[in-house]
Amino acid sequence: MRLYERFGERGYHTSIITTFGIDFDVYENVVLHRLRGAGCHNNILLCDGALLAQSLASLVTLPRSAGRLYTANGTRAAGVFHPKLVIQLGRDGGRMIVSSANMTATGLAGNVELAGEFVCGIEDSGEQRLIAQAWSYVMRHCDRTGQALDAQLSWAEARTAWLRRAQKASGPVALTDETAAALFTTGEPTGIAERFLAQIEKRPVKRLVVVSPYWDDRLNALDYLAKSLSPTKIDLLIDFDAKLFPVKALKKFANVRLFDRKGFRKGRFLHAKAFIAQTKDADHVLYGSANCTVAALGVNGVTGNNEEVSVYRRFPAGTALEALELKGLLDPGLEVDPKDLKESEHSDDLDLEEWHSRSPGRFECSYEFLFWTPPEDIDPDSAMIVLLNGHGNELPCSLTPAGNNRSGQQYHVKGLADRPAFAKLRHADGTESALAIVTLIDKIREAAKEARSRQAENAASQLSEETEVTLLLLDVLDQLESAERHQNGDLRKTSIAKSRKNGGGTDDSAPAHYPTLSYEQFIAGRTPRAQDSTIPRNSLGGSDVSLVRGFLNRILRLGDEAHATIEDERTLDRAFDLGDETANAEEAIGRGTSFETADDDRSPEEKVREEQRRKTAQRKATRGQIATAVSAFNARILENKSGNKLSTIDILRLRSLLTVIAAAGWAGRDADQNDLIGRTSLQVLPVEDCGDSWPRLMGRVLFAFFDGNDPAIRHVVIDALHKQFTDDLIECWATCFWCLQASLCAPYTKAERAALHPYLLRLAERVFRLTGFKRSEELQSPEIVVVMEKMSERFGAPLGVNPGVLAKSHDALIRSIFEPREKHAPQRDDNSLLAPLE
Repeated sequence: MRLYERFGERGYHTSIITTFGIDFDVYENVVLHRLRGAGCHNNILLCDGALLAQSLASLVTLPRSAGRLYTANGTRAAGVFHPKLVIQLGRDGGRMIVSSANMTATGLAGNVELAGEFVCGIEDSGEQRLIAQAWSYVMRHCDRTGQALDAQLSWAEARTAWLRRAQKASGPVALTDETAAALFTTGEPTGIAERFLAQIEKRPVKRLVVVSPYWDDRLNALDYLAKSLSPTKIDLLIDFDAKLFPVKALKKFANVRLFDRKGFRKGRFLHAKAFIAQTKDADHVLYGSANCTVAALGVNGVTGNNEEVSVYRRFPAGTALEALELKGLLDPGLEVDPKDLKESEHSDDLDLEEWHSRSPGRFECSYEFLFWTPPEDIDPDSAMIVLLNGHGNELPCSLTPAGNNRSGQQYHVKGLADRPAFAKLRHADGTESALAIVTLIDKIREAAKEARSRQAENAASQLSEETEVTLLLLDVLDQLESAERHQNGDLRKTSIAKSRKNGGGTDDSAPAHYPTLSYEQFIAGRTPRAQDSTIPRNSLGGSDVSLVRGFLNRILRLGDEAHATIEDERTLDRAFDLGDETANAEEAIGRGTSFETADDDRSPEEKVREEQRRKTAQRKATRGQIATAVSAFNARILENKSGNKLSTIDILRLRSLLTVIAAAGWAGRDADQNDLIGRTSLQVLPVEDCGDSWPRLMGRVLFAFFDGNDPAIRHVVIDALHKQFTDDLIECWATCFWCLQASLCAPYTKAERAALHPYLLRLAERVFRLTGFKRSEELQSPEIVVVMEKMSERFGAPLGVNPGVLAKSHDALIRSIFEPREKHAPQRDDNSLLAPLE
């Protein structure tokens, strides 16, 4: 097979690949590119720790995506960590590839390698049991004290229900093609060689064929196999030009024949490993990562000190060599004389222990916190941590110890202008460790998402074509959230409080989850945002609903979306155009009304009056739709509040609905008929004269979220990963503040002002306090001010709100709430507040 092509197959959400050597350029540009292109976004690499350190040290160009789109994890074995295993998981099945190929350019496309693939569905099968066994093996080498890796594995397990039910194979199983197979891994009481021999019942064997690039200096592993199987012939396929075979050790064998691969895949290193024992009844095949060495295979009573994975297959007699294209290479006429073969020149120049000793340990970062798990032989106080950017340049910053976490040291990082990509240790004597990848926990969790469903794709497509804020935005948000809920099935987040109540344990049969905090817990434990921090934070990261946030920011020309193109205001007419010029189509059809264009002999004045009547009817219909959306939002918040189901998606929904109302408002009244011509069809909500004016609708929405004896905001759950206000939260709270001030500054009559202002002021104070900003400076921070300014730029003029007056009103209200004053605000009365807004 062409191994690299296999990574483009769809149907999988997670990959975990084990390898001895790693070529980051090949992995990122070939393997990862294909995996992600096929919808597999949760990707894990397990490498030999020494080779990982050596690879990072020898690179001219450092990996770009490590620690951001995938994790690269070093592990250690008594010898070397040598398995070549690919496991992919999906909701409807899984796949395993066992091979001899490293995750390098030569492994994927240069060498002659040998690989076998096993695919399973959700039903019990031999293939499924082998994959479950392989997953169990890999889990032994995954250090789940690392937050990022644990999050990836938890995410995968939660979306692979069949794997939780699957039985692990413990020996040979029957495959769907009616042949037998077994997975032999190290870490068992007996070595791979012993387990392979146990499957060969008929002895002596007719012939033993071995293909291996590397051998023991004394051929001890081959000697053990030969003495156990007593083969009539031992045929070894080797690469003469590689000079890796210990010719002198052949003296102990009487029946060994050597065959040179000659022109077979000429120019490519023979890196495949295969052991074929031919008997009268069957061909017994062992292939995978294990070379013909004691370190890999073990011998009688010795298990071997490498970590290896090999597959045993039993095929009909006489079929294996032909299937592997080896039959022609082992023709007796092609046998070569050992005397013509030069002695092995192989020497292992790579000092693995040296590279293990140079490893600085594991580094993870969660926004401004750095987590370091130092090697056992390093005193954390004896070295200085140096953080580097993606180009390998040192980042100016300061690290302050912040206690210990579950696996090591924790630091508060200040002054970072860029997120760290790598880290190293600088010792007191001036020497430095090797580089280590800094894994960004939040980025890894954002990267782990499934391929979009058709429902989500349709919703995203609708949003990409919109240029204005309309009720469509709420529909798209509902569709995206619904698609995620359907995709995630019954996955639920569990609060830390609930976890502690249950003793902190987990149910192995239940989906894993990320811990969450109630909003009050989040506020109590949050830290102020550093003024010099430019690190983006998004509680919606990894979710398609982030598209809605991006759309809102694009409309406001906010942040990264500031330069997006927005069409002229005339496109607003299309936004709420229901596509029907007739207020009641069914009634019109009943009357026999024609919908075709007819000659119109009305006067210009009559046409203007008719157009005004048509727009008025359309506005009333759309006004009713917005009012209905407000009522539906309030009911939804009330329902989800009772079940503690409110999340930051509901906060995004709050922002979206407030923005829809702002976009639909105008500064006049329905009675102002002279102003109808200058309005667009989007402006359907007057400033007063009706129960559905835009200030009253904004008040109803904010009341539903912030008021009452048990306000809904207290029932919002926040991912425990976040220690500060995320950007999306700040954008929503700033939108709430702006809407309150816009309502207070609206150009309505004295009577309406007298009716609404007392309640809006009390609601504003409640919103300020419940959102959890602890100081007046936070409410006047640049992050909040810029959102409010953008809202004023976009919606201030149509609503008749002066941006300067609004900003001053915001500052004055903050001072009145947070600064000492002689006159205190009147006590809140829930019922009196409810009446005028409802």
